[in-house]
Amino acid sequence: MQEIALLDGIFTLKAFVMQQLQPTSSVLVITPAQLYRACLRAQRQGRVHSGFTLVELLVASAILALLMALAAANFSALFHIWRVRQTTETLIASLYLARSEAIRLGGQVLIEKLPNNDHCNSASGNQEWGCGWQICHDENKNGKCDLSTEPLLHHAPVPGKLRICRRGGTASIAFDRWGKASGAFPSFNLRPLYASTNASERSARAVRMSSGGRIRSANSQKEDTSCPEL
Repeated sequence: MQEIALLDGIFTLKAFVMQQLQPTSSVLVITPAQLYRACLRAQRQGRVHSGFTLVELLVASAILALLMALAAANFSALFHIWRVRQTTETLIASLYLARSEAIRLGGQVLIEKLPNNDHCNSASGNQEWGCGWQICHDENKNGKCDLSTEPLLHHAPVPGKLRICRRGGTASIAFDRWGKASGAFPSFNLRPLYASTNASERSARAVRMSSGGRIRSANSQKEDTSCPEL
């Protein structure tokens, strides 16, 4: 392999020398002095055409930084939209699961918000469901999930950084044997917690459940006035 590389280098140097000397005859006669000058000329040309100047590097770095800043802003907005929509789909699936389990078990099924914990602090009041929720079979009918004695049907934590506000109601939703929610119909607003106002409005979603149990999701362009201020 080394011999092949050496031959390639010799042929390359010969071609360059022929190009630099531009012989007038078909027979090429190269003196050591001509070969030395050709090598020096090739070395100087290599220095001129290799690498970048400091100004070129600074300009390229500035352009790259600008492009990265623009891409980061767009990516952040897309990330907020993706996170809200994923949580919205999880919430809708949990509501349907609670209804179906209530019909199967003959009622007394609760979907209950999770409180603040070490990884999330977005569930300070009864209307704030930002830390997630759980579904249980409320066998003792006390309106709470006593997991020490009652079976847990589903656990859905939310990784924080989202505001999930329930319109009215308490910290839990009970479903009877027909799959109907007791009290106020479930209605939620979801939006990023730390996003800018414009990004929050673009990514906000609303989840509404009708009296017949139909659940729908739609864009929510403004904060619900029934949700407390943070």
